[in-house]
Amino acid sequence: MENKNESEYLEFKRLERNLMVSKNSIKWDDNIYAYDKYINFVAYLIRVIAYPGNALSAAYATSILIRDGIFSRDGKFRYTCPMDTHIEGFLGLNVVNGYGNSRNISSFINDVLNKMGYVSDTIYARVSSEKNLNDDQKKANQVLNLIEYNGTLYTFDAINNVFYAFTDKDKMEQIYSDRPLYAYYDKRADIVLNNVEANAAESLISLFNSVKENEIIDGNEFKSMIDYTNRQIYRRGLIIFDETVRFSKQYIDEIVNGLPRYDIGEISSVTAHDNLRKKK
Repeated sequence: MENKNESEYLEFKRLERNLMVSKNSIKWDDNIYAYDKYINFVAYLIRVIAYPGNALSAAYATSILIRDGIFSRDGKFRYTCPMDTHIEGFLGLNVVNGYGNSRNISSFINDVLNKMGYVSDTIYARVSSEKNLNDDQKKANQVLNLIEYNGTLYTFDAINNVFYAFTDKDKMEQIYSDRPLYAYYDKRADIVLNNVEANAAESLISLFNSVKENEIIDGNEFKSMIDYTNRQIYRRGLIIFDETVRFSKQYIDEIVNGLPRYDIGEISSVTAHDNLRKKK
């Protein structure tokens, strides 16, 4: 149980972040508008690639293409993101800018899934290879996508490209793996960093607990979905890259114009175009 002082502190930090988000929505209004138009275009591309009507496939495909730099300026993406470059409330902007961490990647994926009409959100969690952690060890180290599919909830870990199912009120286990990873929901981080009110966070925990007995996606169906998505990505990859460059350059320029830019140096001489050629 949280004591009164802790609850007041968490609420203060949540409201403090809300103020920052409100200021950002004014300061970066033009960038956000261009980003929203761009996400519409990305959602169209993912519909072409992903298994029809499958939110899990859509999340997986978006994650792969982010890593390949398809949606970033100059066709390059780097997994790094100093805190002073985050645009709180609009974290997906960093992906277009060419770099990000799990906060930015999951936010971009969530924006795409929402545009496609899927039920999804983001949550803060501790990802670990340890099956059992005590409360002090459950401090968040990643942001996961929370996705509804066929009446149950899954989380998607875009850093490791794996899916989890709930096994307890705050615990998740990677599905269909001989050496699974585990994830643990961090309510405090979700309140402070994800604008989740305390009562809503408690409701989420109750919801997670209620779905732990739900039947999850069949193993053969899951494998077929992953295989189909991979084939689609690498079969259509070059076409996707060319279409993205042709139709979205204006949006990308508008999105990144004036955004905080972190000098990450030369990422690689290999572009997304080259990556996809290798995988054909």
